Amino acid sequence: DKSYNLQSTLDESSAGDTHARMIDFFNAHNDWKPLFKYVVGPGGTLATPFLADVEHQSMHIWDMSTIEQRNPWRLLPSKPTEQSSLDVLSVFLDELQRSLLDIPLDSIITGENDMHFLEEGRRTIAVTRFHVLDDNHGFATETNGDNWQESLFKTCWSEMAHLMSQDEVDSGSLVLLPHLKDDVGIDCVKEFVEQKLIRPIHWLGRGSDWEIVAMQRGSVGVRLLYKLGAIPDLKDRDSGSDEEIEL
Repeated sequence: DKSYNLQSTLDESSAGDTHARMIDFFNAHNDWKPLFKYVVGPGGTLATPFLADVEHQSMHIWDMSTIEQRNPWRLLPSKPTEQSSLDVLSVFLDELQRSLLDIPLDSIITGENDMHFLEEGRRTIAVTRFHVLDDNHGFATETNGDNWQESLFKTCWSEMAHLMSQDEVDSGSLVLLPHLKDDVGIDCVKEFVEQKLIRPIHWLGRGSDWEIVAMQRGSVGVRLLYKLGAIPDLKDRDSGSDEEIEL
């Protein structure tokens, strides 16, 4: 199954519904407003009026307050170090590679399956940061069944702000949730992604920079891709004239 060009799981909203959702979102995450102010797009965005009370932010979101964990967001390491977390990541990546190898290919890159392989492959390569929300990261599934949402929100928005601060095209993060309860599946995570990540980043005027998707390859995960470019046109590459390569 494809992990890109996916149809939204939620219906389009009226202007009134959107405004109500924005009020609820920004009121519920008031302490995140400095980070939202940092990532908001230029000019007037839908979110701009909700951030008017926040002082202008530059790189101060990564200051000592963040290092000392006095802010809700974190400057996270690029990958886990605990072996149990690495094992979870390894299984997910193995399943991801297997799904790529299961795509039948033509001898010449022309068909839909070939493009599917290329599209999935370049998205896999773009991810260079990895997070596993397990017990090593305070993912207390046994004590609080709703804690996965808080942990996922904090991790994803921290990663999105970090990737935007680095501003490197074709970059991305993968966040895995290996211990979801039985009544929480991929559909719950997809709804969370739509409501807490995709809609807000569009309100902030940065939606075109991002491809965010919930996916399952053994574990459920969320992939965050920043400024993913288009596949170079192979016809253009192969149509260069002899004069262009003569010495």
